[in-house]
Amino acid sequence: MSTLNPVTPRPGDVVELETRDGLAYVQYCLEYPMMASLVRVLDGIFSQRPTDLGALVEASDRFVAFFPFFPLRAAVRRGLMAVVAHHDVPESLRTLPLFKSGGYRDPEGRVASWFLWDGGESVHVGKALTDEQQSLPDREIVNDTLLIERILEGWKPSDSYRPMP
Repeated sequence: MSTLNPVTPRPGDVVELETRDGLAYVQYCLEYPMMASLVRVLDGIFSQRPTDLGALVEASDRFVAFFPFFPLRAAVRRGLMAVVAHHDVPESLRTLPLFKSGGYRDPEGRVASWFLWDGGESVHVGKALTDEQQSLPDREIVNDTLLIERILEGWKPSDSYRPMP
């Protein structure tokens, strides 16, 4: 996948990513003007494209809910990824969910202060998050390299929870 692609992804599109371990899939959920494309990472890495991508879309997500923001349109246009199917976006992902974000980080990457963001307003929640809040997606923009790295590592949103002692 390395040629320019005139296809512009639209919500519901299933996009194929090549990784060193096989093919992975994300579903484009929505575009948020201040960030980028909201995608959910679908479960599994495959040696070849599954024949029933609809079943993959209906199954649970790989990272608990989905992967936050990613510049998807640019990646498809640049040929880094390809649109391979279209299926309805789950109702729960047709609007922005709640995100967590860290404020000040020390040199080890631990966070001193956490915030929750709903797409418009940030609310300070302090030094610690509840178990449920730890599993919220992170408010961040990632590139294709980091997205693939996290897929291969089995990353989940709670992995980024590193509070200061």
